[in-house]
Amino acid sequence: MSEQRLFYTQFVLLALIASVHIVALKLYLYWYFPLLNRLVHLAGGVWAALIVIWLLTILYRRPSFMLTLSLVLTIGVCWEYFEVFLGMTGEVGYALDTVLDLLMDTLGGIAGYVFANRMLLSPALNERHENERDTIRSHEAIEDNSSEPRHTS
Repeated sequence: MSEQRLFYTQFVLLALIASVHIVALKLYLYWYFPLLNRLVHLAGGVWAALIVIWLLTILYRRPSFMLTLSLVLTIGVCWEYFEVFLGMTGEVGYALDTVLDLLMDTLGGIAGYVFANRMLLSPALNERHENERDTIRSHEAIEDNSSEPRHTS
């Protein structure tokens, strides 16, 4: 099932992001390679989009672009508050860093939305929503179990 594939994909991505983050903190890689922080935020945005789409899908809602992006940005802002809470904001230029982090989260969210819809969910969602679509058919067509109404002259 596509939902299961989406769940495993986001789980593996989260494990990869967490591993890179832990190693980068222990070895001070974020200070040696500032671009690494941007890449981790980009991957975090992809992850956030995948988990949001997965949650919306299992709740039987078709994930919209704006809802997904809004929730991805909310997760990014919460992460930035978490960094403030941990005291990681002491360096000069932190406001610019926050803006760039949120930009990368947003770009990652867009990429994650496109990836999930094109590669993982498109066939399953289209099939599910085709079956749920309301159509107006005549009583005779329903009895005949056909999609075309019967014309009588």
